[in-house]
Amino acid sequence: MVELSLDGKKNDQASEILKGLSDLYDDLSHAFPSYRNRSTVDFLCETAFGYITIEFQVAKQDFWDKRALAYIASIFGNQLRPKPKKENDDGPDRDIYYRQLQNVIGINLLGDGATPYWKDGRFIRDYTFVDQRGSGHKIPALRLIQYSLGDADLDHKDLKENTDLKQWIEFFKSAHEKDSIPQSVGEPVKKAYSMIQVDTLKKKHPDLLKASDEFFASLTEHDQAVKVQGKEENAREVAKRMISDGMMLEKVVKMTELSPKVVEGLAEEVSNETSRKN
Repeated sequence: MVELSLDGKKNDQASEILKGLSDLYDDLSHAFPSYRNRSTVDFLCETAFGYITIEFQVAKQDFWDKRALAYIASIFGNQLRPKPKKENDDGPDRDIYYRQLQNVIGINLLGDGATPYWKDGRFIRDYTFVDQRGSGHKIPALRLIQYSLGDADLDHKDLKENTDLKQWIEFFKSAHEKDSIPQSVGEPVKKAYSMIQVDTLKKKHPDLLKASDEFFASLTEHDQAVKVQGKEENAREVAKRMISDGMMLEKVVKMTELSPKVVEGLAEEVSNETSRKN
């Protein structure tokens, strides 16, 4: 006997509900990679024109493009189902096995909405398989669309021509800053605003929003600190090579922009390393 409760109330149809879920188990389990290679996506949507994955990535990460591609590729490949071996498995029915594969579109929302993610003047990147020989032929099975929220200019011509996209970009960029739901947006976007209760968010959770702003600011500071650190480490290595080649310390300071004290310390390191080798 199996008992099932919904919202604290006992439901006498537990067996029928569980049986219905069991009928969907195979479809659900095969839509994801095996446990060994399983990746977690933020949202997976099944639509009339294929699967759509939605990923939010605030902090910039190395190899993000490869990760995003791995996510959608795993969803695509794991649609294949093992099938019983038939005596005549080379007939036209064999194509059904692959015809059932649905296209997969990955949508990435990058950054916090305030800080540029790419810093190259663009805010949309749209990837798919294209014939490199110039025929223009495409394989639409996998597509990866990325939006850099911090790079997005709401006055951009692409957004002026696509008002639906503009409304969603603005929602993800700055919904947390709104005091009320914009009345000019479409119903789906209004529903999104209402789901996050934008009109009461600031009043009920001021500390949370402050912590969120501080967190995003720290990401920018950390990113800058990493770049400065990397630049300085590279300059130190270059300076040590210059010193090893006999260059005057004053010239090393000028060319590497390191402080005289740092260069003198590096010269001492080079001297000690040379002594140990000899």
